[in-house]
Amino acid sequence: MSTSRGGTRILKLIGSSMIVGLMLSAAQPVAARTNWRDWTQLGPENFPTRLSTIWFADWQLGINATDAIKMGNWTVSFGTATPVAWWETRAPDFWIIHIPLLCKNPTTADYNCTMNLVRFIPVSSWESNCSISITSTYSFVIQQCPSHLLLEDQKRRTRHRR
Repeated sequence: MSTSRGGTRILKLIGSSMIVGLMLSAAQPVAARTNWRDWTQLGPENFPTRLSTIWFADWQLGINATDAIKMGNWTVSFGTATPVAWWETRAPDFWIIHIPLLCKNPTTADYNCTMNLVRFIPVSSWESNCSISITSTYSFVIQQCPSHLLLEDQKRRTRHRR
């Protein structure tokens, strides 16, 4: 079921508990766009960067400027501007991509929140985990990490400003 509020579409999948779903309007396959990047293969040299879409391959859905995700009672969106993602290195084998978002809840206030894409090397292989942090004391795990990020075309953005 899809609803629309103020230009942002929200997809609700009945029967899911925490992660409800994502939706991408006019979705193009990842291979059709040149700035699609597997977030686990990005490095600090790629940041900061603006994002156009966060893509979840297993669902074949994404979040962008017009589409939001519904997680429990929270609606998570880009807000009014495309987010600028940034990189944090915690150790040589432990890093995080932070994506600032807007989280809305009908019971509480709206919050600036952050999607955290965490990558670390345990003993034998790469592991990842993803979460949404709403306040310093409240966050939840995203059971399905995104597969790709669509980085905004910096050349096109520069030409557009002239």
